[in-house]
Amino acid sequence: MRESVYDLLCASLLGLGNMCLFMGYDTQMAIVEPVLRSVHDRSPDMIAAHAGFYGAGMCTVFFMLASLISPCVLGILGSKNTLLLGSLLFTIHLSSFQYIHYLSYYMTSAAIGVGYAHLAPMNGTVDSGSLLHNTTSTGKPRSFRQYSDGEIKMIYGAFACVCLLGNLIFVLIPTKNVTNSIAARFGRKRVGFVDQMTKIYDTFTDVRALELTPLFCFLGLTTCFWCGAYPTTLIFSKALSGYIYLPALYLATFGVGEILMGVIISVAAKRVKNFAQFPSLIFGSTLFMIAMVLALLSTPPAATNSPTSDPSPLLEPKPAIVLVIALLLGMSDNSFNTARTVLCALVIPENIAQVYSMSKFFQPLAESIIFFVAPMMSMTVHFGLITFFCLISIVFYWRAAKRTRRAEKE
Repeated sequence: MRESVYDLLCASLLGLGNMCLFMGYDTQMAIVEPVLRSVHDRSPDMIAAHAGFYGAGMCTVFFMLASLISPCVLGILGSKNTLLLGSLLFTIHLSSFQYIHYLSYYMTSAAIGVGYAHLAPMNGTVDSGSLLHNTTSTGKPRSFRQYSDGEIKMIYGAFACVCLLGNLIFVLIPTKNVTNSIAARFGRKRVGFVDQMTKIYDTFTDVRALELTPLFCFLGLTTCFWCGAYPTTLIFSKALSGYIYLPALYLATFGVGEILMGVIISVAAKRVKNFAQFPSLIFGSTLFMIAMVLALLSTPPAATNSPTSDPSPLLEPKPAIVLVIALLLGMSDNSFNTARTVLCALVIPENIAQVYSMSKFFQPLAESIIFFVAPMMSMTVHFGLITFFCLISIVFYWRAAKRTRRAEKE
């Protein structure tokens, strides 16, 4: 098989498997709160009223902690087996809804966090916003549709089957090195747990990796904004609350932005040397700050944390502005993750998985802190904090990229 065909086959299977995996899990995130609330209303002792929120919190915490040991698992099991392990935990979680109980739900929610951490080093990037998606729907009481036990079993059974299909696709992914791959250049030695922990410690104390910490925290702040703070304003702002389909259109447009930027980066990378590194970060930062300015001027400051009828500072809130902001945020998110992924692979080539796990430790750490204090943060505070970390990230990324290019020349 030609190498180009082999690359396409592996990429297609990986993408198809992830599509099945996250189609089941991400879709259920939109309904998990009312589903578990329905179970609570019938049997209060079985599950808490806001278990969907608590489960997402546990998922995030365990994702952060598991990121520290995921390189060890990757080094011991290998990439394919680690991918299978992580994806299997998703299927187990969705299957647990056949009999809902707080013990099984919280245990498998924690397992999802572990699964995310194991999938991250193989996939290059993970939508961490998915872990926190339902935090925007639990702040205020509202009318919930009541799901019967039969409906829950049928719906989550379908989700589990889709995830199981993703598991089977991962089984079919072939494994072999290709010419000039980073893995081939730096070897595939299996190392023990102690050696892996030593590599993690060395990475966390390496100046080259520490220079990327502001970028990792910045990504956590931007994720909190596009998946939490800003979508909340679409519900809490009186001027926009009447557009019931606007949150769905926001997410769809965000996805279009991700795809569009992927095409742009793919084309530009063939014409501009190292475009996927510092230029991608600058491009993404510019788009994100334009989106932030539009959001700041068209959103009542208090709408990020509470219902309000206050006027916006300058621009009248309109669905068209929201969709423009969504497109810019989606494009910038792709740029940020591309720049992060590429530099993680280059800054310490012999410790790629460890550097990436370091990023998946600091990013959710920043997310957790922001979400805990989010009730006290207005749109203005979000804008100021993100702007500060954006500038710091650009400076330190430039230094890291410059050092990497110098090392490649030597």
